[in-house]
Formats: sequence, C-alpha cells, structure tokens
Amino acid sequence: MRKEKAPKSKILRHIVSFAVVLAAAACIIALNNAAEHSLPVPHASPTPVAADHTPITFTPIETVAPKPTMSAAAPVVPEASAVPTPSPTPFYFTDGDGDPIYAYTYGEPVPENELTSEDWWNDAVFIGNSLTDGFKKYSGIKGADIFAATSISVNDIRTRKVIPNGTFDDEGLPVYITIVDAVKRKQYGKIYIMLGLNELGLLSNEEYKDKIDKLLLDILKNQPNAVVYLESTIPVETDAVFSHGTKFNNDNIRGYNEMLKELAAEREYFYVDLFSGLADEEGNLPPDFASDDIHPYPEGYKTWLAYLVSHTIRAADDNRS
Repeated sequence: MRKEKAPKSKILRHIVSFAVVLAAAACIIALNNAAEHSLPVPHASPTPVAADHTPITFTPIETVAPKPTMSAAAPVVPEASAVPTPSPTPFYFTDGDGDPIYAYTYGEPVPENELTSEDWWNDAVFIGNSLTDGFKKYSGIKGADIFAATSISVNDIRTRKVIPNGTFDDEGLPVYITIVDAVKRKQYGKIYIMLGLNELGLLSNEEYKDKIDKLLLDILKNQPNAVVYLESTIPVETDAVFSHGTKFNNDNIRGYNEMLKELAAEREYFYVDLFSGLADEEGNLPPDFASDDIHPYPEGYKTWLAYLVSHTIRAADDNRS
C-alpha cells in the first residue's frame, strides 16, 4: 500500500517551529554569555618573593571595631560620693584662757591675745632687779610672788642675801636669804625672769646667755613643773648714756635680748618681748616715760603689766590656771 505524502503546508509549519526553537535557544545562550562577562573574574595575585626568590608571607592584620561614641544628648552622671569631713587644725599652745594659739614656735615672741582669767598669776613668781622691784610696787599685779632687788645681776643672784625670810636674828634684825633660795620655798607653775641691766658692759652676749641658762637650770631643779617666761630687758631712753654711762644703750640691750630668744628656742622657754611692747617707733623708751631714763614712772609699770596680760601662753596640754 502506497504512503500518502504530507501536504506542503504541514511541512512548512514544522520548519517554522523548528526555527523558532533554534532562535529561542540562541537567545538564551546569548543572555548567559552576557551575564558571565558582566561579573569580574578574580585572578590569583602573584606570590611576592624576596631578592633571593624566597616567598614572603604576610601576617593578616586584625581589624578592631570602633568603639561606640556616647551621644551628647545622654551624658553619664557620676555617682555622688560622700564629702569627707575636714580635720580640725592642730594646735599645741593656748593663751591663758585656753583659746588656741596656732603656728607658734619657741624662740618667737609670744603673740598678742586677751587674758580674762584673774587666776593666771596665782602660781607665778617674778625674779629680777630694780626694774622688777618697781613692777612689784607700782604695776598693781595681784596673786604673784615677786623676788627682786636693786643692782642684782646674774653674777650675784645666788649669793647676795636680799630677801627677808620672815625670821629675826638674836639681835632682832630680819634674816635675809638669796632670791634663788626664796624661790625654793614654794612650788610654782610659772617663772617670769628679767635681768640684763646690771650686766651691761660686764658680760658679752654669749657669757650673759650662758649664765642665764645655768641659773635657770639650777632653779628648775626644785621647780620641775614650772614653765619659764623670759622677759626681754626693757629699753632705756636715749639720755641714759649720759645719765648712767655709755654702756646703757639699746643696742647693747638688744644684743642680750637676742641671746634670750636663742635660749628660749633651745630650752623651750617662752620669750616675752617687753622691749617691743614699751619702745617707741625709734626703738627707745619714750621720752619722759622714766624718772631717770631707765626706771619707768608708775604708769609705765601699769603698761608693763598690760602687755603681760595680753601676751600669755602655755602648752595646750597644760591645764593649770
């Protein structure tokens, strides 16, 4: 049986379909090639080598992430800490009423303060020459014992018997003892001493200091609880060099007083600067302040006492009056 030939129209349709398929396949292949060429192809970097052709290796660097920054809108408020309580300022000295005296050093003049207690002088003794004897008579001081005599000096204060001891000899005359022996009869809390007038021209500054030092050490053997107050010798009027001799001048007195300051620093005594308390602007005893250019009038002794009252001091742990 003879096969029938397909009509020409049918064959044409098959040819067109085949062509469409080929065209579609070609488009797909073209799109794939375009995609591959649009992406970069990594290439292996050549390995670096040294001059001797030895490969060089590199240690990778570790990258550190940046720290986050704080926003200005949200500041961090530190926690409140306790405020320390300030320590009180230490002090080692007080005035006669017990009020603190700060920043004092032995050898310096006792600073000015105000004494209101009337008991300060009850355990005090004053030792001195005719100046201190005038102080006893005219200052108005109460409560203190005062042993003084005209012309007494550091040279003879241990030997001259000038203080009546309250007894009488067989002939009914008063018996006298030395100032040093008089002080021994009682215990004192404060010893005020002023010499240095009758020694002028006789002792050098160093000799005067040495003899005052030995005198006080001798006295303190029997006064273990006493505090020493070195009173500077007071100034004289300028005419004293004419009425009493050239040795009685304020330059000489200042020299002795400097020795007292040194002694106060060395032995931890208190230096009471009566010289400055009574001197005028030129460093002399004011004119017409003294009857004989040296010894003050009664009002001058009251000024002396007023200075002592306003310049008291003692160690802070000393609770005696």
